Amino acid sequence: SYESAEALVRSHRRILVAPCICRREKKLAGEGCDRLEEACLVFGSGTDYYLKNGLGRMIDQEEALRILKEADRAGLVLQPSNSQKIANICCCCGCCCGVLRTIKMHPEPAKIISSPFRVSACAESCDGCGICLDRCQMEALHLDDGRVAADLRRCIGCGLCVSACPTKSLSLV
Repeated sequence: SYESAEALVRSHRRILVAPCICRREKKLAGEGCDRLEEACLVFGSGTDYYLKNGLGRMIDQEEALRILKEADRAGLVLQPSNSQKIANICCCCGCCCGVLRTIKMHPEPAKIISSPFRVSACAESCDGCGICLDRCQMEALHLDDGRVAADLRRCIGCGLCVSACPTKSLSLV
């Protein structure tokens, strides 16, 4: 979730931003999307490698937090490194990211993702606008009688649907 990513960013002093290699690769192939390209955040000693090789630029916490907000507005999934001491956060789209594209092909993405979160839907307060459906990278949401419903076998707990829901009918649990 954005709030968890914000806390991770605030815990670091050395932050670098690098271009998304997945979106860059797709653009070079004449495919992909036009979402934010400078979107991969690297922390701590990992910044040394990127700087040494000219792969990114150092930024402060405030710029990193602006990137996270822009990523959320653009419907990008925040993917931190899977380690106890975080090394990076990638801001990924389902059309370019090799990881998300592969996960989406699995019949039950939730089984292969390590996330403590899942979406919870309150159909009673939903007005059926469908904004959440468009943002869900895993197609885990659908409308049932004009109200949102979730397929928890597909939900990876990214929170993109939650941050866009105008009626606050969705939450992460």
